[in-house]
Amino acid sequence: MCGRDWSSDVCSSDLPEDQLIEVMTDMFLAEAAMQRLTKQIKDTISITYYDQIYEIHEVTREEYLANLRVLERNPKLAKQIYDKVLARVNTLENED
Repeated sequence: MCGRDWSSDVCSSDLPEDQLIEVMTDMFLAEAAMQRLTKQIKDTISITYYDQIYEIHEVTREEYLANLRVLERNPKLAKQIYDKVLARVNTLENED
């Protein structure tokens, strides 16, 4: 992995891995919640959802997007992170 809490010299990230996973999990859940909305409504609501997620996790849009760019350049790292996001989503689903 990479960055502050990640352990590789091939990339860098401003967000600790756990925080990135939490943000990505919430983004995943927001996208799922918006699946049945029309495009126009989804476009409007998504901005609100994303802004709330950034605020909750105390991260800016720019920081989050920078971390996504790190993952785009590192497919192996991306898979590891996405696997953890999906595991987190599954855990949350099982809590219901």
